[in-house]
Amino acid sequence: MFLSSLLSSLLPCLQSHFSLTATKEELLQRFSNLLKGEDKEENIPMQSEIVVPSCNLSLCMIEKLLSRISINAGGLKAALTKAWCPEGLMEFIEVGKNVFLVTFENEHDKRQVLGGSPWTFSRDLFVIDHFQPNQPVEKWTFSQCDFWVQLYGLPLEYLANSTAKKLANKTGSLSSIGALEDTKWAKFIRISIRVDMTNVLVESLLITLLNGSLVEVQVKYECLTCYCVFCGCINHELQECPQREKMESKMLRIGSIRDGVGYLD
Repeated sequence: MFLSSLLSSLLPCLQSHFSLTATKEELLQRFSNLLKGEDKEENIPMQSEIVVPSCNLSLCMIEKLLSRISINAGGLKAALTKAWCPEGLMEFIEVGKNVFLVTFENEHDKRQVLGGSPWTFSRDLFVIDHFQPNQPVEKWTFSQCDFWVQLYGLPLEYLANSTAKKLANKTGSLSSIGALEDTKWAKFIRISIRVDMTNVLVESLLITLLNGSLVEVQVKYECLTCYCVFCGCINHELQECPQREKMESKMLRIGSIRDGVGYLD
């Protein structure tokens, strides 16, 4: 009875909110559901046939320039086209701040770019990845990047792909886009690995040889233009290191506390 009388007084408002053609009984049911918290927005499932990509997604990759300033998309495209030298057409669309969707005309050009990672622009690092469907742009973390790494210090008989595969897991994860090069009897092993940039870079590895002796393997990263010697992470240098700033702030607080303490002779 209470709902019925309340509905009568709110009927014009409810009709405009739900439906102008709804009957009083239908409105009463909707209003009752609303009070119970059951009248929520309906989830709309997407059908595969209505998602029509404008291009072949397998030829797309998404990339972000890790820079504090916004970059002009036109100038950046011109610079990358010159550096990448694609054989086919290349579409370059900005989809977020310093985030770009790149579409190639053929698979060869895409593999060429991915295999040449890392790429930089004015010393700022490009983080490049395969396009992943069903993921909004703001959900991309851009926390991993492919690097070519050289491993020095191994005995000559250990310079083989089997060794490279084993050591790759200790420095990152073996990149799916970079093939191991046949460097047997060379000075070092060269591999492409995917590095988690939120972790400290691995600079050396301690391995046990078959005779039980220990050898330290030096890890050298190619094209590493932005690296912090304080915290050991990529994507910022010493003067921009948040860990260094925290440490300096803490030391200043300790110093001020110490200066304020009186000592008795």
